[in-house]
This record gives sequence, structure tokens and C-alpha cells, in this order.
Amino acid sequence: SHSNNPKTMNTREFSDKEIKTIVDEARRLNLSVACHAHGEKGIEAGIRNGCKTIEHGTWITKKLAKQMKMIQSSKLPISLHTSENPYSFVKKELDEK
Repeated sequence: SHSNNPKTMNTREFSDKEIKTIVDEARRLNLSVACHAHGEKGIEAGIRNGCKTIEHGTWITKKLAKQMKMIQSSKLPISLHTSENPYSFVKKELDEK
């Protein structure tokens, strides 16, 4: 998602197929992909399609933070505000292994 405006924050710029292609090509080159997302749809798409990190994650939920913990090695997102709680729950969720 490209905006932290609540009215447009769930507007995605890439389809799942496009994200997966980007991730697959990056892996082929031994690189990783960072997903720039504010809204839940963009965050979820980044997680689902193998992005290594979620940058910002402004409106991340506990459910999405748990999904990140289960499938990703990175301890991001960088988030200062979430839809459910302040940043602390995301950091706590991702730090616990």
C-alpha cells in the first residue's frame, strides 16, 4: 500500500503475481525484498509472497505480526502506530522466539 491516509491505505500497487515474481527474481540473485506497506492488505501480501521485511507496517495487526514471526527471519516492521496497539506489541511479538 502506498499511503498512510486511512481512506487509501489499503490500495495495493502490485498483484500477488507481481510481488511473487519480484521475490523470485531477487532470490535468484541472492537478494531479498522489502515491502513498503502501511495498510493490512499490503502487509499481508508482502508476508504471503515472501518479502523479507515489511517497512512501516503502520496498521499491522497482532495476527499479521504473528504470521511474520512464523515465516520470516527479519525482526521488522518499522512501525510507530498500529490499528490495535502502539508499536510495543509488534516488537514484543517479533522478538519472542
